[in-house]
Amino acid sequence: MNRVAFRIWPIARQVRPGFTMIELLLGMAIVAVLLSIAIPMVQNAQLRARYTRAGANARVIVTQSIAFGVTNGVYPRGIAELRSSGYVSLPDQDPWNTDYQLCSALTNGAAMDSQADLWVCSLGPVHVGNCPAPTGSALDINGFPTTGMNGSVGFSSVYGSWSGS
Repeated sequence: MNRVAFRIWPIARQVRPGFTMIELLLGMAIVAVLLSIAIPMVQNAQLRARYTRAGANARVIVTQSIAFGVTNGVYPRGIAELRSSGYVSLPDQDPWNTDYQLCSALTNGAAMDSQADLWVCSLGPVHVGNCPAPTGSALDINGFPTTGMNGSVGFSSVYGSWSGS
C-alpha cells in the first residue's frame, strides 16, 4: 500500500515581486491624508499672494498718479492714461479680473491738489469688499475700509494700505 504522507508544515509560497492589496490601499490612504493637508495650505498661499499683488499695484497706481499730477498739473483719467504716458505697466484689472476702483479725482482728471486723498481699491476675491466712500460710510474710526473676510485691498495717499483677509 502506498500511503500519502501529509505534511505538518504548510508548503512555502512562491515569493513574487510587488505589493499586496493592503499595502497599496495603505499607501493611497497616506497620500490622501497628506493631500488633504497640503491643498488648503496652497490655496491660502495663493490668496495671500493675490492680496499682496493687488495692494502693491494699488500703491504703484496712487504714487504714479501723484507723479503724473505734479508733472502735468492734473491727475490722470484712469490707469490707461498712466500706462499710455509711460508711468505704469499695470493692467486695469486686479488679480481677480475685476476693474480696480479709483477715487473720483483719478477718473475725472481733476486738478492737482496736494491735500487730496487719492485711493485705488480692489473689491477682493468675491467682488463685494468696501472701498472708501466720500461720505465715510464705508470707513471705520481710523479711516480704513472695513473689509472683513474676502474683503477689499487698496492704498490711500492719506491713510496708507489696507487689506482684507
